[in-house]
Amino acid sequence: MEEIKHVADLLYSQINNAYYIIKNLNELNHFDEYTYSHSVAVAFYAMLIGKWLKYSTSKIKDLILAGLLHDIGKIKIPQSILNKPGKLLPDEYEEVKKHVSYGYDIMQSIGQVSSTIKDAILTHHEREDGSGYPFGLKSDLISKEAKIIAIADVYDAVTSNRVYQKKINPFSAFLMFKIEGIQTFDIAILNKFLNNISSYYIGEKALLNNGNQAEIVFVCPNYIGRPVIRIGEDYVDLSQVKELEIIEII
Repeated sequence: MEEIKHVADLLYSQINNAYYIIKNLNELNHFDEYTYSHSVAVAFYAMLIGKWLKYSTSKIKDLILAGLLHDIGKIKIPQSILNKPGKLLPDEYEEVKKHVSYGYDIMQSIGQVSSTIKDAILTHHEREDGSGYPFGLKSDLISKEAKIIAIADVYDAVTSNRVYQKKINPFSAFLMFKIEGIQTFDIAILNKFLNNISSYYIGEKALLNNGNQAEIVFVCPNYIGRPVIRIGEDYVDLSQVKELEIIEII
C-alpha cells in the first residue's frame, strides 16, 4: 500500500496538467497497448473528475487510489477468461463479475485502505437504473466515488483496444455516453466529465470516414459527439453534416 500511495501522489502532482494527461494517455494507447495501463488511466480520469467537481485534496486522493485498485480482484480471475478473444459464456461472465467482491475482500485485510475506497472497488459496476452488479443498487444507494470510477472505467475501456473489442474514438464515446449512459450513469457527474474532457480535444487532428484529415475547432455541449471541424479552409459542423464522421484522433 505504501508503494501504491506513492504512485497516487505522483499522479496527483500532475493534477493541473489535464491537457498533457489526456493527450499522453491517448498517444500511449495509440502507440503501444502493452504500455497503457487501464488502472492508471482510470485513476487519472477519476482525479480529473474530482478536480472538475471541486473536491478536496483528500477526496481526490481517495479517487486516485480507488482508480488504481478498482480491478485488483481480477488477480483471482483465470487469465484464460480475462484474455478470451471471443464472447464470454454465461458462467465465465459470472466469474468475471466476482472481481469486485474479490477486490473488496483483498482490501478488507489491509488496514491502510479507507472504507470509501473499499466501497468504490465493490460497487463501481453498479448503475443508476439498478442494472449493475453485485447488488443491483440504484441511484442514491451508490456512492459518488463509485459513480466517478464507473464513468472513468467505462470511458477508458471503450477508448482502448482489448483482446475482445476494438477501441472507439473519444467522440464516438461521447455519443455513446449521451445516448446509452443517461439511464446508467449519474447525469450530473457524466455531464461534468463530458463537457470538460471534450474541450481538451479542440485543436487536435482527426481522421474522417471519407479519408480526409480535419482539425477540431469547437465542441458544442448540445452536440458533444459531433464537433465543428476545419478541413483546409472550410468549416464543417458535423451535427449538420451527418454523412461525415470522425473515426480516429491522430
